[in-house]
Amino acid sequence: MPKIVIIGAGIVGCSLADELTERGYCDIVVIEKGRLWNPGGSTSHAPGVVFQTNGSRTMAQFARQTVEKLSCLRHGGETCFLKVGSLEIATTHERLADLHRRAGFAMSAGINACVISSEKASKLHPLLDRKKLLGALYVPDDGIAKAVEADEVMGKRSISRGAKFISDCEVIASSERRSRHRSSNYTRIIPCRYRCFLCRNLGTKDWSNGWHVKGNSAFGTPTLLHCTYA
Repeated sequence: MPKIVIIGAGIVGCSLADELTERGYCDIVVIEKGRLWNPGGSTSHAPGVVFQTNGSRTMAQFARQTVEKLSCLRHGGETCFLKVGSLEIATTHERLADLHRRAGFAMSAGINACVISSEKASKLHPLLDRKKLLGALYVPDDGIAKAVEADEVMGKRSISRGAKFISDCEVIASSERRSRHRSSNYTRIIPCRYRCFLCRNLGTKDWSNGWHVKGNSAFGTPTLLHCTYA
């Protein structure tokens, strides 16, 4: 009986599994309705642009930690994060004042950011019109995540620590802990002892009830997993 079930093996689910197993929580099952390590969701097709400056301090710190984590991952000898930097430009004095405010906010969250002159901005991006430009907010550590590669690295690292990944499994229903379920000859129930996390492109949610899962997996084909809350 796994202690933790993670639904979704995209970059969010694999990152969660990686963080948990690194901290010693290795009795984990990760369920993915697609294939590993290219599940077909946002991880597979989103451009992967990461901007760290955010109006929410918590989200800004999450973004900074994401950059730090992905920058340390290597796939095929290459980094999983390209630090190309970002520019937010100002063509009015009001916008320039706002960029100074955003730079201060970013620095308070531990993000390397500064407001640069129009000359420096045009050197970084020659297509900018210097005649209209007053300045720009420059964050050199912003960049592009190579999500599919990072997904594979974190997933395989989690497996090496004891986590189990199941592909081609689809969540079809949820249920309360003590409710009764009838399973056919083609299903079986596998309980989750403590937590069930749903990891999608909208983020991670800790569900207070269980989930039914169907599909092909190491537990039998097809399977019905009933992940209950302890």
